[in-house]
Amino acid sequence: MPSLYSPKDEALRFIQVLTGYAPNNPSLIWEALQVAGNGNTPGNKDGNKDLALVGDAILSLHVIIEGRQRHQCRERINKVESSLGANSSLARKGFKLGLESYIQGNQSQRGEISDRTMATTVEAIIGAIFVDSGCDYSVLPDVMARLGLGWPQ
Repeated sequence: MPSLYSPKDEALRFIQVLTGYAPNNPSLIWEALQVAGNGNTPGNKDGNKDLALVGDAILSLHVIIEGRQRHQCRERINKVESSLGANSSLARKGFKLGLESYIQGNQSQRGEISDRTMATTVEAIIGAIFVDSGCDYSVLPDVMARLGLGWPQ
């Protein structure tokens, strides 16, 4: 039975359920799913890369703040931040969550989503949520936990 929703609507619903965050501006979440050069974002050849820059910085900030709150030493915080923020780790988490079905790739990728593309998309989703929230850090701990990016137990 065909879906009643467009691929865009399905992707946005998936991200909302996955992260527990209801966006004020769904176009930011949609932008986070756009690979550079796919043609879906007129006037923006970089796709999700700008949002990924924000997401990368916010992920680092989140880990550092959590580490301080847990009274961890600087070396442990650096180690956790490097591990969680590594492209290989972000890619594994993204594939485990099933994000590849919603990433809007470009034709040259022939339907393949690389680890680097997945990692960039995970960062872009974090960045999009942060920007959409009006840069409200308080929305991030729950989102990060739902993405599997919380402080290791």
